Amino acid sequence: MFCDMVGSTALSGRLDPEDLDHLIRSYHSVVTTAVAPYEGHVARYLGDGVLVYFGYPYAYEDNAIRAARAALNIVKTLRSRPTAATSNSRSESVLPPVRLSLARSARVQRRRKMRQAARHRTLRPVCRRKLPRARS
Repeated sequence: MFCDMVGSTALSGRLDPEDLDHLIRSYHSVVTTAVAPYEGHVARYLGDGVLVYFGYPYAYEDNAIRAARAALNIVKTLRSRPTAATSNSRSESVLPPVRLSLARSARVQRRRKMRQAARHRTLRPVCRRKLPRARS
């Protein structure tokens, strides 16, 4: 699964570097916490993006379902966060909408080759959708 913030490039031009860093760290924390109950393994943080593996290092029969549930959990968690109208402090960062992409690839047995598989093979997207923020 790949998850990234929508409009982060535009945000980088409007926000202080410290505020942008705080926003991205908050976003990474939300994603990491949201995928953990579904055995999602954060493989890499790529700027505002997060690459998450399911079925690594241990495979389950329902990895695709776990990935979909984790994606929904990310959306649910982000929707429960404060909106621009209700946020009044830096500790309550208002996170922009996210874009989620679920893909599948062949399972690689050895840990060392797992990164190579994700990096060098073309992942086949099975679902890609921009998810808007909920209105308050």
